[in-house]
Amino acid sequence: MSALILKLIAMTTMLIDHVGLVFFPKLRWLRLIGRVSFPLYAFMIAEGFEHTEQTGHTRKYALRLAALFLLSELPYDFGLYAAVPRLDHTNVILTLLCGLLMLAGIERVKPVYMKIGIIALAAFAAELSHASYGYAGVLLILLYHLYLRHVKEKSTGLRLAALLGIGALFAGYYLCTNAHSMDPHVVYRVFRRFTWTQTGVLVSAPLLTLYNGKKGRYSPVFKWVYRLFYPLHLSVFSLMRIL
Repeated sequence: MSALILKLIAMTTMLIDHVGLVFFPKLRWLRLIGRVSFPLYAFMIAEGFEHTEQTGHTRKYALRLAALFLLSELPYDFGLYAAVPRLDHTNVILTLLCGLLMLAGIERVKPVYMKIGIIALAAFAAELSHASYGYAGVLLILLYHLYLRHVKEKSTGLRLAALLGIGALFAGYYLCTNAHSMDPHVVYRVFRRFTWTQTGVLVSAPLLTLYNGKKGRYSPVFKWVYRLFYPLHLSVFSLMRIL
């Protein structure tokens, strides 16, 4: 499975998630499908870093993400939540940017304590700015980075096990956060009520296991469609609210 296919799946599932959030909030299965998208986007950040670091384009990559974050924030606030500005939540591009800057930082220092400091700083920045998925999103990018460095060349079974473990950690974070407790009984009650949709992230594991490391065939037009899809579809949602 090429990067092109993963990107198409990420875009489609994100759109389904947002349609469910805005127009059909009672159809929880739409949100379940939507949980597939962020792990794929997070993985693409880790994968994109590997390529841009080799070509010396990481700074350009980060600047592009920063521009997309600024471009997306107002459509995100109004298109999804009908609130401008919404100060208690920031769009997911900021999470991806924090993750990318974290990877760039830990790549450039050698002492372990400095690497840990950079990771903590990136996680804290995402949490302090109320970026979507917060510190968990940043740490997910880190886990995918470690996967790409140490596991991606291993057997299919080991790759799948590692990716399922990463997905389970990410889903578990949401269960405990929404339950405001580590008590298994409380977490289970919250899971039964609504947080079961987060288990959709586990679907990303077999998809990423099938990833072959190739870009796939796509035109420069698709490259820009992929980059701008997030702010564009949120802008359409915003216009629909106005009309």
